[in-house]
Amino acid sequence: MEDLKLTQLQEMEERYERLLPRFEAFNEELEAFQKVYQDYILLREYYASEDWWQLQEELPADYKCGVLSQDRLYNLIQDHDELIADLLELSHRMYRNR
Repeated sequence: MEDLKLTQLQEMEERYERLLPRFEAFNEELEAFQKVYQDYILLREYYASEDWWQLQEELPADYKCGVLSQDRLYNLIQDHDELIADLLELSHRMYRNR
């Protein structure tokens, strides 16, 4: 067998070994994320709701509650939107290469 073909075979084996654990981990994380995604929907609905504004104004300053921080939930929503864009791009690439 030619050395070039053996080299290529080795490269393909290395690619497979590099990809497989990440592929499996991605699938596991995707399943876990789907199970808690309803939490995001509820947080998104809660953000800037009447209850949210009322608690933000009335809660004692020393009461620890990060979800009343405007930045914390806003940043989560922005991260969510960026993730959507990344997943759409990835899914498009994956679909083209199936």
